[in-house]
Amino acid sequence: MNIWHDTGVAQHLGGYSDAVEVQEPASWLLLSGTPGVAADGTVPERFAKEAENAWANVKRALDVAGFELADLVKVTQYLTSAEDVEAYTQVRAAALGDARPAFMLLVVPELIRPDVRVQIEALAAKPKLSHTHKDAQQLAREALGTSDLGYRDSDEQDAYEHHASGS
Repeated sequence: MNIWHDTGVAQHLGGYSDAVEVQEPASWLLLSGTPGVAADGTVPERFAKEAENAWANVKRALDVAGFELADLVKVTQYLTSAEDVEAYTQVRAAALGDARPAFMLLVVPELIRPDVRVQIEALAAKPKLSHTHKDAQQLAREALGTSDLGYRDSDEQDAYEHHASGS
């Protein structure tokens, strides 16, 4: 679980955290810059729809990797017009709900294509599973109702256990 820290700055600017602490061991997911393109690669004419698409694309990337919005640690957002900031922050608030990652919002002259007006880059982290190798083997035995995990012979099992233990 990530811990959100409030130092008092973010509350004056928007719904984000001043700092986010990731407790180790953690699994990390780095999201590439994600534009608001539709599934067919087109960019909507309305900026708000483009921003909604961008967040939907971020959510889909998180979901595919087994992460959630609550796992977001740091989000960097790029807009090509300061005039879109207000609409963007409304879309972002609706997309994130209660999640409060650390944010950076930049207004830049241009993105990957001239018609793209928003791009979102993100880092997510979640606790790693704490099962050890032996725990996983025991769980498999219990699930199968047997002590045999299907090794062809004892040499194969010894080699597997030697490799899994890192020795």
